[in-house]
Amino acid sequence: MAATVSSTDSLGEQEPELVVDREECSHLFFFPTNPPLRDPPSPHATLACIPGSEEGITLRCQLVVPESCNGHTVIYFHGNGEVATNYSHDPDPRCIREFFLSLGLRIIFYEYRAYGGSTGRDKLFITKTLEDVSTIISSFSLIENKVFVFGRSLGSLFAIRMASKYPALAGVILESGVGDVASVWGKTFVKRGIDLDKLADEQRKYIRQQDIAGFPGPVLIMHTKNDKIAPFSQAELFSQWRQDNPKTTLVAFPSGGHNGIYESNRPQYKEALRKFFTENST
Repeated sequence: MAATVSSTDSLGEQEPELVVDREECSHLFFFPTNPPLRDPPSPHATLACIPGSEEGITLRCQLVVPESCNGHTVIYFHGNGEVATNYSHDPDPRCIREFFLSLGLRIIFYEYRAYGGSTGRDKLFITKTLEDVSTIISSFSLIENKVFVFGRSLGSLFAIRMASKYPALAGVILESGVGDVASVWGKTFVKRGIDLDKLADEQRKYIRQQDIAGFPGPVLIMHTKNDKIAPFSQAELFSQWRQDNPKTTLVAFPSGGHNGIYESNRPQYKEALRKFFTENST
């Protein structure tokens, strides 16, 4: 395929057009939406607009602060079919937001380009969106070792990117994550005429095994064995990549699917998180 678009990465080097940035490919990963708000937000939630990695990009995150904060922050990267307000405005008192608040954690429900009113959909959507994570720490004046990053579903890509940029993070949580995009959606890619070999090569650059394998801090991997979208083998892959680091915990849930893992396993899910946060909050 001819390279018709080029971009400049964070080091100022030119790179060719990527398969993962082709519209027919990126639309399989991300489909931005900006749904109307139907529920009032948590009384602790506020809109926090931060810049992206390029001039003119505004990311509409949701900041949720507990009445009594323990000094730690969770940066939450939601799935590709969600928006930040699904969490900040969830009316269920048993929701994950309320659980985080009960532990005294401040939460940043991060918003991606073009999602939830954020700007910036373009032809280099995925690679540029991954670069946007470089602005979070400074925009919120966070202390690196007081920050946990949580990646759900394809949000795991962003959590892993954060781990590569900030090795002093307090910890990383990968829930229902994806480590091998090419294998999970390979048949769909082939039907769209996407070169799987080239995609696999790119994946080694943008979903790099060494980014999570080399992260020195603790990692919690949570997955249901019944996940039909991101198979449990993806959790096993993360665990394999981390096999040389004893600060790695894999929790396999027996119930629920990709989009019901929390609701179907709420007590065990909360206990796994509570233990992880408690052990790694200093």
